[in-house]
Amino acid sequence: MQRTVSFLLWSLGMLNGEPLAIVYPSRFPAPVKNASLPTQETVALGKKLFHDDALSVTGKVSCAFCHLPEEAFSDPALQPWGVQPARTTRRHSMPLFNLAWKKGPFRWDGAEESLQEQILRPITDPIELGENLETLPQKLIETGDYSERFQQAFGDAEINEKRLATAIEHYLFSLISADSRYEQAERGETVLSEQEERGKALFFNPVENSEKTEKGAGCAQCHPAPLFTDNGFHNNGLGLQRRDRGRAEVTKKAEDMSKFVTPSLRNIEVTSPYMHDARFATLEEVVAHYSGGIHPSKTLSPLLEAKGLGLSAEEQADLVAFLRTLTDPIYEEENPGEPIEVDDPFAQPKPARRQYD
Repeated sequence: MQRTVSFLLWSLGMLNGEPLAIVYPSRFPAPVKNASLPTQETVALGKKLFHDDALSVTGKVSCAFCHLPEEAFSDPALQPWGVQPARTTRRHSMPLFNLAWKKGPFRWDGAEESLQEQILRPITDPIELGENLETLPQKLIETGDYSERFQQAFGDAEINEKRLATAIEHYLFSLISADSRYEQAERGETVLSEQEERGKALFFNPVENSEKTEKGAGCAQCHPAPLFTDNGFHNNGLGLQRRDRGRAEVTKKAEDMSKFVTPSLRNIEVTSPYMHDARFATLEEVVAHYSGGIHPSKTLSPLLEAKGLGLSAEEQADLVAFLRTLTDPIYEEENPGEPIEVDDPFAQPKPARRQYD
């Protein structure tokens, strides 16, 4: 069942057109309130900008270059590269969906407080898009029909960084993932296999199960349904690599060493490789890490034990089977088809497959 939720819009002068009705799954909480609500025009504009190479200094890279729709808007590359193929970012690209429910801060280390700040950062980053926000508006005016589109979205043709960020933010708000086989089973529309049910019990039962009836892995402590993330920062026992101090680089606090934001486990099957540094290629490796590969440290999450969960091979396979039920069907096909017109703001065009040679 779906329900429609209305929000108080307190910046009406910022947008043109009628706000879209925000429809979200009945099991989800209310989305985070923002300064403005999406309209059909702002979402369509944001989608066009997100997929447009014009946002990069070379004219060859878009936001979708590192956030591929068929990969749940993540990137199969270990460390992404943009306008400078010889240089890569330090961390794996995060998937983009259900951002209307994320309060922030954003990035693996929480360096950006708002989604709009996070949107603008890659545009100017010399490794990613490398563009200049002062000259970008004129560049867009000379590219296609952006003046007309900004007029339709905001009431006049002015292009500035605030409107750029708002439009792309509104497009990202439209990327909702909430129809996995797990959801379908919860609604009684399908039935999980015995193995998937065993994995589900492991996932949701705490490690210290008070009833002692079923073993638990406690995954839901940091990945609670329905969003499958607590949006918190944790040291999950990976061990330090590439001198990446995580959250501590932002807060400058020793207690935040090696802490990174908890990613959503939705669509985890199609967003490999895993972890902030992409060290694991498969879900089997991820589960094995929590089973017995924990690296002890002073900032290790108290929810984890250095000895690991001690899951048997069968239990690890059960857990992986359940994790695969969290994939939204829209991401299950390897080739979703040809790109579609951006005038449909909720459709997801497929950019050209990246080349790595």
